[in-house]
Amino acid sequence: MKRLLILCIALIFIGGFFFLAVPKTSSDELADINKQINELTQALDMSIKATKPLESQLNSLRSQIDDIKKRVFVIEGDIIAKKKNIDEGYKNLERQEKILARTIRNFYIKSYYNSPLLTFLSAQSASEITQILAYQKAAADQDKAIITNIALTISDLETKKK
Repeated sequence: MKRLLILCIALIFIGGFFFLAVPKTSSDELADINKQINELTQALDMSIKATKPLESQLNSLRSQIDDIKKRVFVIEGDIIAKKKNIDEGYKNLERQEKILARTIRNFYIKSYYNSPLLTFLSAQSASEITQILAYQKAAADQDKAIITNIALTISDLETKKK
């Protein structure tokens, strides 16, 4: 029993020694930790201040890229529409070339048989001569207008193609 009592007292001593052996933090270490926290806080603030202009510049560049993408999309749409217009213009040109060939043919045929001398000799009155000459002039003017219009259409189509 004595042994048990000595053993218990020895255990209490050893246990107390372990609890008392825990090192206490000194005020110098606490001050060092606070100083490091303050330095890190200042470094964080400086980092935020340094990156803020770069972030705004990044946002500006992103908005410029978005604007460029929108413009490219609009230009692509315009190109598609212009290609469609040019294709339609070529289809119209085929029809107008047929009209042009027929109009030029008729214009030259009429220019040979619509002789003013022949009109004077074949007409029975002055009003009939005037009527025939006015009709011939109107027909010739109409043919010239058709030829000019088709030539302008061809020129316009070539301009659109560029």
